Amino acid sequence: MTRKPLQVALLMTAVCASYLWVNQYAYPTSFLLPFTLLDGALPFSPWALPIYLSHFVFLPWALLSIRSDTRFRETCASFAAATVLCCAVFLLYPTRFARPDWPPGYGFALLRLIDTPANCFPSLHVALAALAAWALRGTKRSLPAAAWTAAIALSTVLVKQHYFVDIPGGLAVAALAGAAVEARRAFRRAPGGAGWGRASGSPRPLDAEAAA
Repeated sequence: MTRKPLQVALLMTAVCASYLWVNQYAYPTSFLLPFTLLDGALPFSPWALPIYLSHFVFLPWALLSIRSDTRFRETCASFAAATVLCCAVFLLYPTRFARPDWPPGYGFALLRLIDTPANCFPSLHVALAALAAWALRGTKRSLPAAAWTAAIALSTVLVKQHYFVDIPGGLAVAALAGAAVEARRAFRRAPGGAGWGRASGSPRPLDAEAAA
């Protein structure tokens, strides 16, 4: 797919633009959540910021590593679904985090500039990372992707951008988005579904997965 880098760039731009618009819009009405024992036990760790920001490297890397055109399209669809689900919650149930006094540095300065403390629950960071790791299942990149996703999820609470509850919230969004894409695929392959109706009368086979 020669257009894949452009498609990834457009998808990431749309995801970021959606998040940032809702982030600014919902912040004035957002509210704090109570801290759990885990929130209190996990210390503020500035060293985790590069891991948190690596999310914006991990997602394109994962998408561009997908060899199957079918899996690539479905993963992009799941990213879109997760973004819509998260933004809907951000608007209907806007939460924010009481950020600590961040140390000076370009990374934290950038977050202060473009990202308000809103859009906490559920974590879109975690949802998209989980979907990206799932897209690489069964390939040689599966274990690195899973480890990278776990590190990103932990970093969201170590840099005090998220409550701990936002992590399972993000995983739930990923599961819902993935299930929606799977259901759409099943519908299209079922008799009478949108993907049936070929001249041969048989469903269109999925692209074969190639190990990355």
